[in-house]
Amino acid sequence: MFGRAVYLSNYRSDQFENSCFDYCFTSLHIPEELNVSFGERAAEMLRDFRTRGIKVIADVSPRTLSAMHVRDLSELKEKTGIEIFRLDYGFSKEEIDHIEKTCRIAVNASTALFEAEKQDTKADLAIHNFYPRPETGLDPDFLKECNEKWHAFGIQTAAFIAGDEEKRGPLHKGLPTLEAHRVIPPYVQYLDLKRTYGTDLVLLGDPEISSYEEKLITETEKDGVIRIPAKLKEAHRSLYGKVFHNRPDAPKDFIRCVESRMYATPGETVSPADPTERKRGSITMDNERNLRYSGEIQIVCADYPANDAINVIGYVLPQYLMAADLVGRGDPWMFLPG
Repeated sequence: MFGRAVYLSNYRSDQFENSCFDYCFTSLHIPEELNVSFGERAAEMLRDFRTRGIKVIADVSPRTLSAMHVRDLSELKEKTGIEIFRLDYGFSKEEIDHIEKTCRIAVNASTALFEAEKQDTKADLAIHNFYPRPETGLDPDFLKECNEKWHAFGIQTAAFIAGDEEKRGPLHKGLPTLEAHRVIPPYVQYLDLKRTYGTDLVLLGDPEISSYEEKLITETEKDGVIRIPAKLKEAHRSLYGKVFHNRPDAPKDFIRCVESRMYATPGETVSPADPTERKRGSITMDNERNLRYSGEIQIVCADYPANDAINVIGYVLPQYLMAADLVGRGDPWMFLPG
């Protein structure tokens, strides 16, 4: 599942004409947005999402009710079609118990574990925060621990990635959940949250993402194939866009292409060429000196010396090396032009 954070201050009705996402995260109680026209403008935004079939997760507090001119969250749900409410401070335990009877709710994935461990929670989703200030994002071990505990409760998790175009103020430093993600491509952040941490819903925290990165994410959402932007030599550009699979018994330092073994057939030869040092990220093809392995394609995930039986035919773009690292045994992947 993939979604975007959208706020009234940066919402435009034509903003998502060419976008493809399942969920929208928004806040209905940002102080600087709460003016006399807030309710009408917010309702228009929420109707737009409803029309597009986008499920809305809304951060709400008691002041949301007066701003939206409703008695309670049940009425707000009926009026706007909000799918899940994330309850901010200000709701009593009794109010939350009442809300849970008619509405789906989300909790703070990073701060609510202690309460969840003490008592049953009826939450549908646990959402991590995003962190505008550099050096304040979550560390990997804590994110993994949180997600594992929420999953043990049977509750799905959500986390944020930073964009690569317009960044939300006031710091404009990106809005990731994981600090290590702040300066890497959104697609790699997305893959890491999904594959390393088992995050169910990934949300873009910043206002904008490049069309290239968004396409990588949405296409992988559809088919589960990991895209690896790469530079292949001209003679091998026919490999772009083909779906390959990593061997189920591939060693740690190599992605071995199952399908490339079809090239290693009698009468088919790959002449030695460019048997250079195999640096991390190199894309290689065995030549005729490796006999029946001739034609095998590999991605090298660590530095290895040159081998005169192995041609280097290209390389993974440096900023996407982690995407290659995230290809597991048996997983599908494809090369894309960088």
